[in-house]
Amino acid sequence: MKKPSPSKTAEQFVVRLPEGMRERIAAAAGDAGRSMNSEIVARLEKSFNPISDEGDVFQAIRAISEYSAKFGTVVSMQFSRPIEGTLAAAISNGILPSDATEDDMANPGPAIVRMQAERAAKSK
Repeated sequence: MKKPSPSKTAEQFVVRLPEGMRERIAAAAGDAGRSMNSEIVARLEKSFNPISDEGDVFQAIRAISEYSAKFGTVVSMQFSRPIEGTLAAAISNGILPSDATEDDMANPGPAIVRMQAERAAKSK
């Protein structure tokens, strides 16, 4: 006798979504190349462990830097490893533009604004 698939034996829970959320989940799932169910499960998992790797740390830094640039505040950061490695990781994680410098690590707001402008220009 054939075993039922894990999706058939997994716990199920009905959720009421606010208007428009289903479409947002569908779009995010499409962007990530996964089903809506997988997108919801991934987001729930992430909420229990929001910072699990270096990429998550850089995403948090990016969010803080974007808001600081938006509101004209200055954010300074200190890193526990050599600045060159941190800069390279920030560039490879898409947090800073490829032409970022060590000065941009100390004050990332202008570099992030520059990167956002470049991305907007490319998407047009």
